Amino acid sequence: MQATKIKPRFRLAPLNTLITAVWNYKENSEEMKEKLKTNIKLNGFVQNLVVRKLGDKYEVVDGNHRLEALLEMKYKEVQVCDVGVITDKQAYILSINLNETKFENDEWKLANLIKDLSQDMEVEELENILPFGLGNIESMISTADIDWENLEVKDIEETDKGGYSTIMVQVTDDVYATWEKWCKQVQEETDSTSKAYAFEYAIARVME
Repeated sequence: MQATKIKPRFRLAPLNTLITAVWNYKENSEEMKEKLKTNIKLNGFVQNLVVRKLGDKYEVVDGNHRLEALLEMKYKEVQVCDVGVITDKQAYILSINLNETKFENDEWKLANLIKDLSQDMEVEELENILPFGLGNIESMISTADIDWENLEVKDIEETDKGGYSTIMVQVTDDVYATWEKWCKQVQEETDSTSKAYAFEYAIARVME
């Protein structure tokens, strides 16, 4: 049986008519919720909740953590995208698509945006309003400071060992310290004990 086509409409909804989805698969994080509340205070509420009719209430299909933040901030009503009556399967598919359809970051461009913001804001302030930890922010700022175009390549040795080449690059102490920091971060993220793998992964992620 073909599902009914979703026909969304935008409207204001009282928060006491909205309920969170018990099947919401996103984990809770008090730290991220506080950042979310800080952003709402700073920018206003700019991302609509997506809701569906469920009994005499409206269940949040996308934006459950935003709803929790709004309730704690004593909001009375909020703009929603109301998709009406849809099946559970339609709600699950819509939620997954809205949460997971994302494009990969250009780490170099992101690092430069963070560096630009840091010219007028302290890193601690950025940590409070951005979805990154202090260590990540500092690493991105350091990455943006590297002059990638003018790194001095000392030697490139071609090898036939599994298609790998050895590249020797001379860098300043500051650049090396930044790479060391990236390696440590990658090792923590990937649970890898190999510094060589972490170094390769960190550089590849920046240069993509």
